[in-house]
Amino acid sequence: MKIKKITISGFMGIKDELTVKPEKITLLSSSNGTGKTSVLSAIRYALTGIKPAGEMINRGSQSADVRMVIENASGETADFRRHSERDKTDSCYYEDNKITGKALNEMLERFTGLPLDKVKTVSSQDLVAAMKPKEFGKFILSYIPKKMTRDDIKNFIPGITDGMSAVLDDDLPEDDIDIDSLDELEVLLKGERKDLKARIKESEALLKTLPPAVDPESYSRQKEEYNSRLDEFNKEDTAYSLYLQKVDSYNRMAAAVGKQQDRIKELKAELEKYADVTAPDIEVKARIRKEYDQAGETIANNRAAYRSMKEGKEQLEKTLEALDKPVCPISPLITCHENKGPAKKEIEKSVQDMSESMKKLEDEIFKADKRRKELYAEAEKYAAEEKKYNGKVRIEREIKGLETSELKLPEKPAEVKKPDHKDAVADIRKQMSILEEKKKSFDTRAKLEKDKELLVSYEALVKAVQDGGVVRKGVLSGYLGTFEDFCNDKCESRDVPFKFMFGYDNGVVVKMTNRAGDLLDYASLSGGEKAFFLYMMISLLNDLCGAKIILLDEMSVMDAETFREFLSILTVCGEDYDNVFIASVSHPDTDEAVKASGIRITEINRQEKDIYEEQ
Repeated sequence: MKIKKITISGFMGIKDELTVKPEKITLLSSSNGTGKTSVLSAIRYALTGIKPAGEMINRGSQSADVRMVIENASGETADFRRHSERDKTDSCYYEDNKITGKALNEMLERFTGLPLDKVKTVSSQDLVAAMKPKEFGKFILSYIPKKMTRDDIKNFIPGITDGMSAVLDDDLPEDDIDIDSLDELEVLLKGERKDLKARIKESEALLKTLPPAVDPESYSRQKEEYNSRLDEFNKEDTAYSLYLQKVDSYNRMAAAVGKQQDRIKELKAELEKYADVTAPDIEVKARIRKEYDQAGETIANNRAAYRSMKEGKEQLEKTLEALDKPVCPISPLITCHENKGPAKKEIEKSVQDMSESMKKLEDEIFKADKRRKELYAEAEKYAAEEKKYNGKVRIEREIKGLETSELKLPEKPAEVKKPDHKDAVADIRKQMSILEEKKKSFDTRAKLEKDKELLVSYEALVKAVQDGGVVRKGVLSGYLGTFEDFCNDKCESRDVPFKFMFGYDNGVVVKMTNRAGDLLDYASLSGGEKAFFLYMMISLLNDLCGAKIILLDEMSVMDAETFREFLSILTVCGEDYDNVFIASVSHPDTDEAVKASGIRITEINRQEKDIYEEQ
């Protein structure tokens, strides 16, 4: 993977847009604070999405933008960009199409063929700062790409106990474990150990407040005895409660029996008032109804006959009045000369007969109405007698019903004395509470012993996984021979008369032979030897992560001789890498060394002006 072009704006120390077209070796040279480190951080950010520590967006800008064009092994190019604004989610673009950060990382992995979680860049400042064995061991572990299993970790721990194995089963995944996982495990174990110590301290404090412990067998026996006694008391309470229920039931039944007897007496006394009352003759009632209806029918018929006679009589009287006039009854225009005497007498007789008949009808109506009133009074008398008789029957029926369903008073329940064991129950419960405290003491002590045993496992595991522990040593030990072979094979291929030795002594120890053949550590080497040492370590780390990119920052950590030799080595061995970025403070010594190496200088504040051609 080659970086063909990178455009940066608003990123860390770079406010205005800066475009860099990297060569095989790109040397960034300027005074302090002009953005050299910002360019290297921008490269890291673009490739991995990992933000630098501190404020990433330039103080004078509202956003930071890094755009990069890369080329893969097939010669294909990809243009992508990461954009960040204050208080907003970062935006990502691939070929000017907006996508998520996760999608961008996946596309870059497919394009480059490198998993981004393995693409790391190392600077000379990082490397020189980690030259002490313990620090270098931790540093190099972070570059080891291999994933481990839980069983691998267990195998690194000699004499691992079942307790330690159980803790790892809880705290570690079964596989896919890397160095970051070990760091997380160390933090987790220390946190759990801290909690465990606090729990042990709490248990020890609690034991001081509890009575002497009782073993489980004694606890069960004593608790059974206490419960047996309480059961007896409960039986007494139940028996007494049942007795009270029976007494209550008996009293309620007695009250019901008494009430029933009182009611019977009351009804019999009331019945005596009806001694002379007999059943009324129902035929009398039928006769009264029949005669009453007949009298009513007689009145109705006579009144109808009376009205008819009255109308006839009135008509005859009008005829008599007409006979007294000298006109024809047929028409008032005709004068009648006939003798009307005989006809008049006949009509007058008819009127007299009708009057007498009407008088008879009036007498009959009066008699019938009088009879109806007599019958009505007789009916009322019959109804009163019937009511009395019905009342008598009702009382007799109620008495019969009560006597038929007469309540029987049961036998009075035998007396049960009220239990007097309140104090005894309270004492037993107190003893049971003490017994529970004793059991709690036993359980707490057992838990304390278990926690102390577990603490031993935690102490051993923390020691095993921390820096310098057997786990990290085991991980490194499996690689040290490979590292040593890598460096020595590279020396042999470059026809360089140096040899490397990797060992472990409370961390990774790396030594290199000098020109005289002496095996020395980094600090004891000459400037040129240090330069080659650094180059080999950077080569090793880049080989581990798979990215052929070197970022060399803060070259001032090297003396002039080492820097000069290092540049010389890069010009010879630079073909091993796709891109080498060197950040150097502009200084007469470094400028002279750069000029002698023939490497082009990209001056940040001049926007890629070719300083070498000027020189």
